[in-house]
Amino acid sequence: MKISKITIVVLTTTVFSSYLPCVLAQTAAGSGAEANPTPVIAGQPITPAELQEAALAAGTAEMLAKQYQVKNLGAYPREGKSHPDGASFLSEDAFKKAGFDPSENLRRVLGGQSDYEYRLHSNSIIHKSFFVELRPAHSDEHAPSIWLSIGPKPGVDPKTPVALTPEQQAALMTKLSKITSLAGLDSNSIQDTTLGRLLGVLRDYGVPLEDLEAALSNPKTGASGNRTAIGNDMVRLQNEGQLTSFCDAAANAALPAEINQDGSKLDPQDPNYQTRLETNQIRNQIFASNAYGAIMTELLLNDKLPIKGGKHYKKPDEVANIVNQRLIEFSKLRSQLGVSGSDPLYYDEDKLLAAVANDASVSRNDLIRKQALEKFAALVTPEPSLSVPKFTWGNQVEFLGDGDAAFKQRVDDLNSLAAQARSGKKSTYDFTVWKYYDNKPVDSYQLGEKLKTPLLDAGNAGVTMHITVDRSVAQRDQGETKILNELGENKNIAVNLFNNDERGTPGDGNHSKSAISDGHMANASAIVGGRNIHGDYFYSWKDTEFRITGELAQYVQRAEDDMWLEQAKMHNRPIPARQSFSPTGKKGEVIGLATHDMPGPDSRFNGLIGVLAGLEMADSHYTLVQAYVLPPIPGATIDPTLEAIKRAVKEGKDIDIVTNSPATVDTTQISTAIVKYGAQLLTEANKIRPNALHIFMKKKWNGDGGATLHAKVAYDDSWYVSDTSNNLHANGFVQHESQRYYLDDDLNAVVRAWGEQIKDPQYSTDYTDPQLLIQEQLPKQGATAPALNAILALFPYQL
Repeated sequence: MKISKITIVVLTTTVFSSYLPCVLAQTAAGSGAEANPTPVIAGQPITPAELQEAALAAGTAEMLAKQYQVKNLGAYPREGKSHPDGASFLSEDAFKKAGFDPSENLRRVLGGQSDYEYRLHSNSIIHKSFFVELRPAHSDEHAPSIWLSIGPKPGVDPKTPVALTPEQQAALMTKLSKITSLAGLDSNSIQDTTLGRLLGVLRDYGVPLEDLEAALSNPKTGASGNRTAIGNDMVRLQNEGQLTSFCDAAANAALPAEINQDGSKLDPQDPNYQTRLETNQIRNQIFASNAYGAIMTELLLNDKLPIKGGKHYKKPDEVANIVNQRLIEFSKLRSQLGVSGSDPLYYDEDKLLAAVANDASVSRNDLIRKQALEKFAALVTPEPSLSVPKFTWGNQVEFLGDGDAAFKQRVDDLNSLAAQARSGKKSTYDFTVWKYYDNKPVDSYQLGEKLKTPLLDAGNAGVTMHITVDRSVAQRDQGETKILNELGENKNIAVNLFNNDERGTPGDGNHSKSAISDGHMANASAIVGGRNIHGDYFYSWKDTEFRITGELAQYVQRAEDDMWLEQAKMHNRPIPARQSFSPTGKKGEVIGLATHDMPGPDSRFNGLIGVLAGLEMADSHYTLVQAYVLPPIPGATIDPTLEAIKRAVKEGKDIDIVTNSPATVDTTQISTAIVKYGAQLLTEANKIRPNALHIFMKKKWNGDGGATLHAKVAYDDSWYVSDTSNNLHANGFVQHESQRYYLDDDLNAVVRAWGEQIKDPQYSTDYTDPQLLIQEQLPKQGATAPALNAILALFPYQL
């Protein structure tokens, strides 16, 4: 289609109209009676300069049309010239310096036809101007292109705000107040042009604020928003490869790295400025990563993204109903076996008490309800292509609550394998982790370097090693990439950057954590749990691991083999042969099961089901220790977590949930939602039986474990213990996760002592009153939290 002068007139008058049609806002008085109304948000006046900055950042069509002009230069090549004079291919940074800040997709900015490729070129002749080349799609390099010249109108500086008429200002403020009210954006957010930054991000990525407004719930009426338009925006960004950078930009706009969570600014003169800046940068990366995972989950569960092979993720309500119904069927087993709600489901406590009263001997096999274990194993079995887990007897399991001991065990295992390989024996090591940190943020313990040495030594000794990390996380960190490249250069070490791009779901990643020594052999052992490789996980944060020896460790290896096999098939790599397993013999007394779940349309949601099924397995008192406790299925009508808690409370169980508070998680996207969700759970549980549910919000203290709670374990007061890599969090739908379940009174006693210590008033605040929880915890978000709420509104954790 040839672009005519008429077309260019349309472009001139509507240029950037799809960029961001209008900034949303309101007058303070609301009556419009004042000739020059003073804008007010949340009862605080906004200065004209702040309003102009916000309007300019939002890039309204009217304002930009007043500042820029478009001229059609016709087709090139012509008259021996391939392009207009002064044109040179332009980078994004270059045209921003020219005074123009475009979105990522220039075609969308100009509102032009989809059958053209849009290229930017600088203009070395006219200051602050540039060229746009419209090349017909699917043409060869010699085909003619239409060239446009875009530049500021004479006497206009594009960076200078255009004065608004009283009418324009009133209309602008009417919409802005509405959006800020719904998003929880109050006057604190206006300081330091936070509002302008947030609006600027939406403008840069072509997300109309009308779409955000439609998506928001109304806190006054309780009406849910319509997320269709915002979902389509996110789909577009994902298809354009911009969703990750959008999440990064949103996080950095809402809370710049130079600002601490409490609203204070970093002091460049502070000797620790660089270290604290890096810490805040990592904070924002976590925010962005969680945002990306939440968005991808919502898109996949609502069939917004194509999956190769004609498959689809199940819709939120379908997932929720499947999970809930499977848990209800498991719950029915209690009545079928005649087990009261206060007794453990997995063994016959009455039979044990009778034996003790009669001074009679009784074996554990006589007490175990094998039907309950078989039913539980079926619940946590992954999709048919993966290994079938089962409970195994005679395992040894050591609880590694102390980070120093846990890291030393890793090094000892590697040194032992290296010595074994040097003696001529076959040795293997399978190491999977979400992130292998280098030194960003600064790790005073230097665990990345300390672990790299024995890993390389084992590889040099002849140990066959597999290392898996999350691809998207690794690519954010040049230091991690350098370490992985160095390890991967060893001929005995294979590195897998977990991703499912070939299936069409690039958001999928690995969150499982395990380190398996000789997993196919009689001496198989495995370290499993929640720790990534950085000093924070082993010292500053409260986290856990378990060291398993016996057949259970081999089942951890089976899960690892599943993952490697699937990744090899997906990425068209050589398919590793399934290896046989040697008999391990009895190593201890622990009964255990190890399994995992893969992301994808075939998932059975067994990780989520396993965590919630623990409520049925448990005796009268169940404790869940989780870093994040959030609605696991965004957009679903029913919440399986809430339903499982309500059933347990009805059965007479007491439930303790230990999780992070805003003081221990500086990612407000998460901490705000944890508090609100905790209050919702308390409200619903109290309707059934007051004080049956306790929410323990971890405090912050100096010393080991004083910062973030990262552990993911559960236990009752008898034998049951579980440890998983997955949180109660929607990200589980796009991550490879792993789980273990143990039955043993001694192991339970050790884990329970660890958990009960966290519940102590010195370390956590106990809540049974939802209003008190909201009242005491939400203000701890810090002064900048309202700005974050505007971004949170894009994600499905707005309760």
